[in-house]
Amino acid sequence: MSISRNLTLLAALSLLVSCSGNGLDCNDQGPINPNPTLVANQVTSIEGLLARNNQGHVLVGDAVLYTNNSTKIVVDGVQTSKDELQPGMIVLAEGKQINENRFECTSITTNSIVSGNIEAMDVSKKVIRVAGKTVIADEHSYFAKSNGKGNGYGQSNFAKLSAGNPIMVCGYLKEGEDAVLATRICSLPVNTQIAPSVTAQGTMSSLNTNAKTFFCGGYTINYGGADVTGMPQNGCRVIAAGTVADGVMYATRCYYYDDNGNYGYGSGCRSIYGRMAAYDPENNQFQLYGGCCGTICYWVYYDEYTPIVGLNLSNSQGANIRVEGTISQNGKNYIVKATKISK
Repeated sequence: MSISRNLTLLAALSLLVSCSGNGLDCNDQGPINPNPTLVANQVTSIEGLLARNNQGHVLVGDAVLYTNNSTKIVVDGVQTSKDELQPGMIVLAEGKQINENRFECTSITTNSIVSGNIEAMDVSKKVIRVAGKTVIADEHSYFAKSNGKGNGYGQSNFAKLSAGNPIMVCGYLKEGEDAVLATRICSLPVNTQIAPSVTAQGTMSSLNTNAKTFFCGGYTINYGGADVTGMPQNGCRVIAAGTVADGVMYATRCYYYDDNGNYGYGSGCRSIYGRMAAYDPENNQFQLYGGCCGTICYWVYYDEYTPIVGLNLSNSQGANIRVEGTISQNGKNYIVKATKISK
């Protein structure tokens, strides 16, 4: 990887970077500020891969997500209960971090990346085609089956899937490709009616505010019935999800990013758990996949003052790690100035 830098913090220079690691690709510009600073902000949001421990607690990394009767839990746009939070989902939890192992949640949100009936599959390669997208499973993917009645989940495996099965997929969306690296594949009962639904991300163009449409990610997107965060404008970054028919996405959710990279998060320091890629020790940086329910590729910067606890970055590519820090934006990139990196 090669990145040109202007050492003056007031200058905003970016070069197109092509980088890859462990099957994850990103062709965005790299960040230009190499000197993260320690911050005293309290962690107000955690995002990353969900798991359950032997006691049944919901956690992201080592942090248990504590909820109460007022915690708002939304799965695929529907408000629901804590029981619907399942291993392999990628969540955004907002609230207050009490200590390293306790996060008290005011809200938890998770969305599938793609859903629909399996159109084709290659069992030997663990590759599925659904809703026009390629879904890739690996040794980290969690397979589940649902009874279709809510709260009824069991563990499954790839071999039990077959063409025509309705499925819902959580994972990391590989920008610039019609591909998803699956963290969770959940099969539904064979008679479940499910409309093809996808997630698209990229730069907005051809915005028509009267018709409430724009173009992004290979789709004409109709956002007239969507739950919208932010203000749409040509050239802004957008993530949209919804059902697809005849090349048109009828969005149920749209996130528009402002010039500071904000997309509905609370302010403050954040804790992100994701898959590390594209490690560049010369420039003290790497990529982290897993933000915003799997669709954002972060650039992470650290320096000699950043604590790195319990891992060696040089052999952690492909591993799920935790980065704590503050998020900013440079062009199309979302940059984390790390204040701590750990398992």
